[in-house]
Amino acid sequence: MAAALGALLAGCGSVSLQSSYRDHEITIDGSYDDWSEIEYVEKLGLSIGVANDDEYVYAIIVVRDNELQRRIFRNGMMLWFDPSGGQTQNLGIHYPMALPIDPSERPTMLRPRPTPEELAEKRKKMLSEYEVIADGGRVRKVSGVSIHDVPGIEVHSGGPNGMSVFEYKIPLRTSDAIPYAIGSSAGASIGVGLVTPEFDPEAMGEQAGLDETTPPGGGIGGGRGRDSYSGRSGDTRTRRGTQPMSMSKPVNVWGILQLSSR
Repeated sequence: MAAALGALLAGCGSVSLQSSYRDHEITIDGSYDDWSEIEYVEKLGLSIGVANDDEYVYAIIVVRDNELQRRIFRNGMMLWFDPSGGQTQNLGIHYPMALPIDPSERPTMLRPRPTPEELAEKRKKMLSEYEVIADGGRVRKVSGVSIHDVPGIEVHSGGPNGMSVFEYKIPLRTSDAIPYAIGSSAGASIGVGLVTPEFDPEAMGEQAGLDETTPPGGGIGGGRGRDSYSGRSGDTRTRRGTQPMSMSKPVNVWGILQLSSR
């Protein structure tokens, strides 16, 4: 059901991609249960899928790689859309947002690193917020209560066994009730970008404790069995020392997505 976006993330330049038309309900709840096809991209340590209907684009990003999860939670992640099929940052969904840093709370000789409980609380707050970036402006929705109402857009995160799942629902067209949308329609080709900001070494102070905590969703998944994202059998654990990416190298990839018209 979900179109595989592995080609988008596996290489550089524009790639033609085909979305699948949504044929059953997709609930934006941070779970991959509604997705029958999510392609694992080994080079980046994540899986991604996309679908659409006449009104919305649905996307899911699943990250199993511990280092990449930490980088995303440190610096945030942007999902961009360009209705012209290029790489213009026309509509952006900033989710998750970067872990907030209070310089006064950075560890010093007299101030220890934040506890796992303190970090978990910061993550909880971070995952309850997102930004919509459009027309040069930013609109933030906080903790399920809209400071500025953003109807039509849904985001959610979850993920068991050391995985992080980010799920999105974005309107294709604006209306009187929907002020922010991609600006396209089913059957059209659009540009899609996935961007994580540059790693900021100055942020290491407070956030260093992330290296000693498990990602949201629990401990590292392990054992042997069928990888539900790649369709491969074998050891599904993440091994220290074999991570495919460095936190100092941000993700900044674009591709062309062909939306389905049924």
